[in-house]
Amino acid sequence: MYFCRLCITEEEYSADFSVEVRFSGRISAMISTRNNTGYYKYMEGDLATIFAEALRTNTIGASSGQFEVHEQTQTVRTVLTGKCAFRYGIEQHVNVEQEKLTSTFSPTSSAKPNEPPPRYRPLFVSTNTH
Repeated sequence: MYFCRLCITEEEYSADFSVEVRFSGRISAMISTRNNTGYYKYMEGDLATIFAEALRTNTIGASSGQFEVHEQTQTVRTVLTGKCAFRYGIEQHVNVEQEKLTSTFSPTSSAKPNEPPPRYRPLFVSTNTH
């Protein structure tokens, strides 16, 4: 009888992070309402110009200071922050142990020495006698 044990060594990691995102370019967008009942607005133009106008008129719908527009480079900047936590395996070992089975054969029983154990049921029986 075999016994097998799998041992995995893990490391844990957690951290806070922030990522600066900058984007620029042109956009063409059709904007609809959240419940999609129909056309709301069409926008086309430079992203920095659209964001600057939205920030000026306070129609961007974002928290104050979430987006910055750099007029010289025509880029929009925002910082995303978050937390991450995960575990990962760094090594694993498989331990296999073997124990001798006790014999179920007894000299007084009618079982033959080469006969399989009683719970064994062969899938097929060979009738070939060479």
